[in-house]
Formats: sequence, structure tokens, C-alpha cells
Amino acid sequence: MAKVVDAEDPMLIKRLAESRRLALVEFKSPWCSPCKDLERNILDFLEEYDCNDTIFIRVDMSRAPRAVAWFRVMNAPTLLLYREGRLVARVVKVLTPDEIAELLECSPRG
Repeated sequence: MAKVVDAEDPMLIKRLAESRRLALVEFKSPWCSPCKDLERNILDFLEEYDCNDTIFIRVDMSRAPRAVAWFRVMNAPTLLLYREGRLVARVVKVLTPDEIAELLECSPRG
């Protein structure tokens, strides 16, 4: 089962992202409507797909300005995908659960 963590410190986020085979870092803001849509889609993805050894790191941009600067995030929502500890994708849009599964190369449950 995938693990979900909230984080604000840029060094902690970096350490967490580099600690697993797959890590998806979600930069969001509470006032951002597309961010809320993406959050729902990530939760749906977690229910529908099996993606072991994956960590989802949620970063509230309004509470983590240092992390926003460190990772050079300009827009919300932004997703950063780390594979084997290296940044391999940056996505600045709302993804559906199926698109998240494709990005992470995960298979449906069941």
C-alpha cells in the first residue's frame, strides 16, 4: 500500500522523495480549486490502484514557502515524480486517477 505524508521542510521532502522506488510530491494550496480536484483524484487512485513502495508527499504551498522555492514550483497544482531517487517528471495540471496510474506505472487492484 502507498504511504501518504504531509511535509513542509524542503530537506525532509527531498529525503522522503529519494527514499523510495517511487515518490509523488504534490504541491497544492487550500484556495486552489484544481488542487482540490487533484486531491480527490489522488485519493480515488489510492482506492483503485495498487502501487506498492510508493510515497505520496503533500505540500501545502501556503505553509511551506521554502519548499516552494527549493523545488522551484511556480503554479498549483504541481506534481513532481521521483523514480529511484531522481526527478523524472514535473506535471502542472490536474490528472485523473487513470493518468496518475499511467504516470506511476501502477496496475488496478483486484
